[in-house]
Amino acid sequence: MLVVSLVSWWYLAGFLVRLRGLRAALARTADIFSVGLMLRTLFDPFRQIDAGATGRGLAEAFQAFLSRLISRVVGLVMRTGMILVGSLVLLVQIVVSLAVILLHLVMPVMPVVGVAMMLMGWVPEIQGLPW
Repeated sequence: MLVVSLVSWWYLAGFLVRLRGLRAALARTADIFSVGLMLRTLFDPFRQIDAGATGRGLAEAFQAFLSRLISRVVGLVMRTGMILVGSLVLLVQIVVSLAVILLHLVMPVMPVVGVAMMLMGWVPEIQGLPW
């Protein structure tokens, strides 16, 4: 009865706890990089300091336009870089999470596989070792 209880917990409740933890980790990573927010504000100015419209003359209006344009280009480059890095980190984290899920599913079977391989007489072939 204890074995049935342990196996049922491992594949039901324990598996759901593992999935919730992995989902929370993915959500935290997505929140850290704010990929959605970066996409929504992709062409917004980046830390504008002195690009306010003064209305005093054509030269000042042109200077404000250039300042806003440069600020938008800098914002585009910075946000694109953060989107790429965040997407790469999320992709790596998804691959690792899938490996953890697969490992969680096959872990209880591994001792049985090990015993079966031992009884068959299987020995791993490792380069440089005498056996």
